[in-house]
Amino acid sequence: MAIRIGLIGAGRMGATTHAPAITVREDVVITAVYDPLPAAAQGVRDKYHAAICASAPELAARADVDAIMICSPTFAHIEGIRAAAKTGKPIFCEKPLCRSLAEADEILALLKGYQAPVTVGFVRRHGAGQQKFHEIVASGVLGRLRIATAEMMLGVFKRQEGDWFADFARSGGMVLDMFIHHFDLFNWSFGMPQRVYAQSTMLSRDQPEPADYVSGTMTFRNGVICNLSGGWLRFGRGNNYMDVYGDNGCVSYKWGAPEVTLTLKGQEPIVYKTPEPLPVFQAEDNVWLDAILGKGKVKVTVEDGVNAVRVALALIESAQSNRVIEL
Repeated sequence: MAIRIGLIGAGRMGATTHAPAITVREDVVITAVYDPLPAAAQGVRDKYHAAICASAPELAARADVDAIMICSPTFAHIEGIRAAAKTGKPIFCEKPLCRSLAEADEILALLKGYQAPVTVGFVRRHGAGQQKFHEIVASGVLGRLRIATAEMMLGVFKRQEGDWFADFARSGGMVLDMFIHHFDLFNWSFGMPQRVYAQSTMLSRDQPEPADYVSGTMTFRNGVICNLSGGWLRFGRGNNYMDVYGDNGCVSYKWGAPEVTLTLKGQEPIVYKTPEPLPVFQAEDNVWLDAILGKGKVKVTVEDGVNAVRVALALIESAQSNRVIEL
């Protein structure tokens, strides 16, 4: 018996990323699609023979939809979650979970006690290298943890005015859309931060073209101080890495690289090879699909998704107010 998926959002993440990742499985079919852009919905219909729906509620309520994937733009996630939550069906929602704290609180209320598997698309938790990095941090080999760093400088931003990605009010900019990956990963290792401080351009219209930059600091309750630097930029180098330092050494990882480096005090670096057994989005989707079948649990919960949003919005609030924000 196949899992019949209803796809909300037929853009880059829906049609190009997740649809191919789930349909490599013989036990998954896409039976319905909703996207406000007719051409996008038509593309999924043509490729997967899915029925086109006129709204998220219509899709969620269909008898031939067993589970719902929400891959719409950030500001529209709440629409899909509201519709899906009424049905009791399994839900996958791309990150970030929502755009505001009010929406985050609403989602927690809607999904309190929800019985079907629900997860949020923090794909990096499912990468082999990222899992090894987390394992090393959690093992205690670094000794008392002191410092963490994250850099996500992306010099290939092409979005222009009129694109929702370039609209800070809709996307939350680099902080909410992209750096939130690192916030989730640090929450995974350290728990929620105690306080944050940041400065950011936040896709200011004063710039000649849309670009974004954030510099920030997070202090965790276990004492770890984390320095952040990230940007959606129009040119220059691209980098995407994180480090954790303890009294005994450090561990470093660059996202997408097939290796993690552990450097202990007075020793030569140890390089752990971490080839991906599956494409990472396929690995991510498989965890949710298998949970639907009763084969394990999701790795990322709704609470994880909300906590990452809270960190991102606290950093944005700090940058806007030039204040330290307590969490």
